[in-house]
Amino acid sequence: NNADLLEATLQSLARSDLGAASVLVLDNGSADRTPDVIRAADNLLGQRLKSLRLPVNIGAPAARNWLLRHPGTRRFDTVVFLDDDVLLPPDWLAGLAAQFRLAGKNAVVGCRVMDQEPRQSVQMADVNLLEIEADGDFLIANAGGGELHLGLHDYTRPCLSVTGCCHMMDRRHAEELGGFDLRFSPSQVDDCARDLRNALQGGHAVYAGRTAIRHCQRSSLNQADSEAKQGHIQGNMLKLRTKYTRSQKADLLHRNRDILWDDLTSKTRDLERA
Repeated sequence: NNADLLEATLQSLARSDLGAASVLVLDNGSADRTPDVIRAADNLLGQRLKSLRLPVNIGAPAARNWLLRHPGTRRFDTVVFLDDDVLLPPDWLAGLAAQFRLAGKNAVVGCRVMDQEPRQSVQMADVNLLEIEADGDFLIANAGGGELHLGLHDYTRPCLSVTGCCHMMDRRHAEELGGFDLRFSPSQVDDCARDLRNALQGGHAVYAGRTAIRHCQRSSLNQADSEAKQGHIQGNMLKLRTKYTRSQKADLLHRNRDILWDDLTSKTRDLERA
């Protein structure tokens, strides 16, 4: 039900360098002119475009799982999930792919997400776990959230999680992890929960900050304009915090600190050699 935003996203996608990539669009039970927008995109994307339509909205986690297991994607090793409200630079796919090749199949790669307006505002960079509080709550740092972009978020580094509005992953590995958790339907933090599950199994995320996209809407956490929406988001955050044992939370904290420290020492050695 975001036909206008989807239209802009597909136009942006068609203008970018897609190489040999295919585009699979899932119409998740829309009731607006989304089907017309997808049909019109045939003129932009040609034979690389395939579309699916569900009779009802099954929510983001189930939709992502559906796409992971669809015959149209099973022939691909690598997949990228895109939201329907993003604007992409021409080289976005090459930027993510370059980091993904270095990181390996047990990594998920995301990029710097910018607000559409004001254009210089960062919406999200990398996500890291700072501490486990006495009551077991996560203390999560979302780097860059709401800050002016002064070039400080152009870095690339491993992290615990990246935003789900544009992230690349190995398809088989995503299936082995169990896909996206349905308890977070219809949306919010299912991408973060997948990344945490990946970290517990020895994987990690990579923030590729030199690649930047525009997110036309505010993050879902900032769109809660009613008590009902706020309650839903708070409920999902509670599910996320209570999904893991204290031992698992401690493992996540140590894992996060280890990958950050290893990256810092590696870059320090590179500077010493320069």
